[in-house]
Amino acid sequence: MAPGVILQGVAEAVAMPVPRPPPIAVERPEEEYPGTDGKPMAENTWQAVRVRYAGDALAIHFQGRGFVATDLLVYYREDDKGATVARDVMVVPGVDGTHRCTYRIWDEGGRAPHFVLEVISSTTQENDDGRKRKTYAQQGVREHFRYAPLSTRRAGMGGDWLVGEVLRDGRWEALPPLGRERIRSAVLGLDLRVRERDTGGGFRELRFFDPIAGEDLRTLADSERDRREERQGRIRAERESARLRAMLEQLPGAGAGDAPSDGA
Repeated sequence: MAPGVILQGVAEAVAMPVPRPPPIAVERPEEEYPGTDGKPMAENTWQAVRVRYAGDALAIHFQGRGFVATDLLVYYREDDKGATVARDVMVVPGVDGTHRCTYRIWDEGGRAPHFVLEVISSTTQENDDGRKRKTYAQQGVREHFRYAPLSTRRAGMGGDWLVGEVLRDGRWEALPPLGRERIRSAVLGLDLRVRERDTGGGFRELRFFDPIAGEDLRTLADSERDRREERQGRIRAERESARLRAMLEQLPGAGAGDAPSDGA
């Protein structure tokens, strides 16, 4: 993986409350552990867009209360540079949100990510389903979600677009869906849902839904797009209004009744 794009955020438990001590600030010496494993961050644009959305949306929603990262190498055994795993998206409550080149669990008070999301690709599916799940369980990751953005990637997930698991007594247990392709994360206090509409190319998008606010999480890009579309809508409306006025002015007798006639 290339160096992760580091974002800020935190998970706040709902069904399974997570203690929230003050964020741990640690001294980080010069990096002794590589920040890249030479593998591509994303296999395709669909995968990259969803990873970026998840990281940005969670960073805004949970800003200042912990740590969120995308495509970041996590080292889980000190003095073993081979003991590493990369998460597409991870959330660590109770850890300061400063930038990192890598995440070393022993430097973070032993805090492993509580929430992990993997966006499945053809080159990572076997690893995401196998070695990573075992490693996450050993580290104490509380929730592990897998999302297949492309219909061709669903075979290894029982035909589902989205699968969620919770760690109980060292074993992964499936989280029950709230509805079609919709699962609640107790760690985040949010619903992960896959929009049913196909956005093209057999791709369906993942969104984070806030059940308290009653709406999907948004990113700065979403807000900017809305403002841009609103401006464009006003411009189109003004142009149409000007066009109609010009047409009316060209009609025979236009404006004839505007001024009083002589002898009226």
